[in-house]
Amino acid sequence: IVVDILGKNTNVKDIDENVVDKLIIELMNKGNSNGTINRKLAALSKMLTFAWKRKLITFKPTIEWLKEGKGRKRFFTDQEENKLIQILRHADFNYFADFVEVLIDTGFRKSELMGLEKRDIVEYIDNEGKKKQRATVYDTKNGLNRTIPLTDRAQTILSKYEGDKPFAGFSDNDVRFQWNYARELMGLSKDKQFVLHVCRHTCASRMVQRGVSLLVVKEWLGHKSLSQT
Repeated sequence: IVVDILGKNTNVKDIDENVVDKLIIELMNKGNSNGTINRKLAALSKMLTFAWKRKLITFKPTIEWLKEGKGRKRFFTDQEENKLIQILRHADFNYFADFVEVLIDTGFRKSELMGLEKRDIVEYIDNEGKKKQRATVYDTKNGLNRTIPLTDRAQTILSKYEGDKPFAGFSDNDVRFQWNYARELMGLSKDKQFVLHVCRHTCASRMVQRGVSLLVVKEWLGHKSLSQT
């Protein structure tokens, strides 16, 4: 099956991490589970080891296995997001409500958004000839700088705040207190997965639900491997 997908005439020297990522996506599209995909990746790994030992290739691309049996990752439904934001604004936690909305729309980590500077937000012209903005984050968790387009909502929120860093005014205690306040009122204090990082999961999940390629989601989130995505 692996050979059929890659192509029988594919040169083994042309198989790199990008080819492996495309193989994984093709297997996912065929409905293969993570466990089944890992078995097929194991077969590919053996083929590559065979080629490497016989000096047909000078390096063996890294193959990262998919996680098995971990269950579903938590993300917000539209109703949960609306309720969360409503609770925060009713409590006059408007700054934090804005912070959460931008996290959802960008998929940034908390530290990345706190460190975002106004000079890292620039205008560009999209495919329809409209003026839009994109933001770049540096020194990220995986050491990868990345740039993403901003939604209209994120642009509006970020433009509201003066100063070099729109969301530098938070402490970890502020974030923890206001998040737990909303979480309690939503009746989700026992939901261990209902944490701030769910905003990032939500951004990724909504892109996938709208048909965005996993390769694009991988780059958007700044993941080093497709298996992480």
